[in-house]
Order: sequence, then structure tokens, then C-alpha cells
Amino acid sequence: MYLEQGQTLQERYRIVRLVSQGPDKASYRAWDSQNQAACFIKQHLDPDLLAADPLHALASRLMAFQHPNLPAVYDFFSLPGLGELLVMEFIDGPDLETTLHNSDVRPPAVVSGLRFSGGQSAYTVA
Repeated sequence: MYLEQGQTLQERYRIVRLVSQGPDKASYRAWDSQNQAACFIKQHLDPDLLAADPLHALASRLMAFQHPNLPAVYDFFSLPGLGELLVMEFIDGPDLETTLHNSDVRPPAVVSGLRFSGGQSAYTVA
């Protein structure tokens, strides 16, 4: 089940709006009432319980990992019927797809760098 605007999770994260949605995942802009700041929530709806362990391991690694070019990961939890939820830093502005689409310049080094970094950051991108 997807989240609804205004819904509160963990008595802390209030869903502001849906950002993107796929068949088994969704991304939301949310408000963290504890930190009084915007955040980004990724929801993974895979009902396969075997998928949860790798997601928990990935979330743990992402929370420990800090890099200036990647959003910080703040929290990870599971809720019955709602799946696995990953809470990340919200970075306002156009996404990479929009930026590249609106740009006439695509230096080969940038495109090559995006291909290289895509695997590491694929889970954090909406």
C-alpha cells in the first residue's frame, strides 16, 4: 500500500507529497517533526521477506557512509503493509534527469562519470 499525503510514520515523518511511483516502490517528500526539516522517503513494497535482509544491510551501510555528493541517510524501518522505508536528506532542486535533459552540453567525461557512479547511487535516486 502506498503512503498518503498527510500520513505520519513513526510519529515523526509526515508525508508532504508523492515524488515518484513505480510498481513496487515510491518516493515522497516528507517533514521530519523531530528535526524540523524536510526529508525524502523511499518506500519499497516488495512482499518477499527475503528481500528485506539485503535492504537492511544496504541501509546500514548507507547510514554509515558519508559523501558530499550523496544525500545522507537518516533512518530505515519496516511497517506492516507499507514495506521497507528509507529516510534520507531532502535536496531541493531539479533532479539529474531534468538537468541533463535541459542541457545542450554533455561532455563525454560527465556521461562516463555518471555511468561509473550510477551503480553506487542507484538506490538513492528517485
